[in-house]
Amino acid sequence: MKLPGLSEQINFLRDRFEPEGKSILIFGTNSEEAANAFLQEGAERVEIIVEEYDNFLRYKFSLGENSSIPVKIMEFTVTDYSSESFDLIYAQASVSSARRNKIYREIKRIVKPSGIFCVGEFVKFTDELPPFVANVLDNSDIVPLKDSEAKKYFIDRNWEVLAVKDVSFTLEKYYAEVKKELEMMKKKLTDEEKIWHKKLLNKISHESNVFLKLGGSRYIGFKVFILRKEGKKI
Repeated sequence: MKLPGLSEQINFLRDRFEPEGKSILIFGTNSEEAANAFLQEGAERVEIIVEEYDNFLRYKFSLGENSSIPVKIMEFTVTDYSSESFDLIYAQASVSSARRNKIYREIKRIVKPSGIFCVGEFVKFTDELPPFVANVLDNSDIVPLKDSEAKKYFIDRNWEVLAVKDVSFTLEKYYAEVKKELEMMKKKLTDEEKIWHKKLLNKISHESNVFLKLGGSRYIGFKVFILRKEGKKI
């Protein structure tokens, strides 16, 4: 399944970061495209961490047993990595939660001085969101940054903001693809499986409709930030 931001995030980063010889950690699921791209472009080490066992199994299945990309289960707020372990941390729509501050502190701990953090974040265009949008965000544990204050959020936490790109235009396409995948998934499921996955299927369907039919894109967007940890520049 695709991610919000689609290929725009990895393509934006490609113009500003050279993976060759670098160590890279990816936070979250559905990031196979980015992980494989980093390896193909010469990264020395690429790892993925997820927080849920179901996502761990999905990665194992999609990447294959012989994959050279390790996938591990860890809490995003307290990883097992030593300080200053990675040249790049990559997160696409995976850290926009109420735990954001704690996750970002952990990311700053494990990225090297002058290391890069590329993050795709949900943003909101208004202070107050209509209930139909707020409900979708709550159900997905998404706490968007306020668009007008997002850059300052990173500066206040001593990240150097190297580049920002608004890729909100991808959200409608993303949700259209999600809805299409959902319909294909339903055709493959048995009646028993549909009952078992009813809550998840309804959740995905509702989220898609909010953006495709109810105008959710007027209130919620998606931006890519390329940040550098303070330290000696490379």
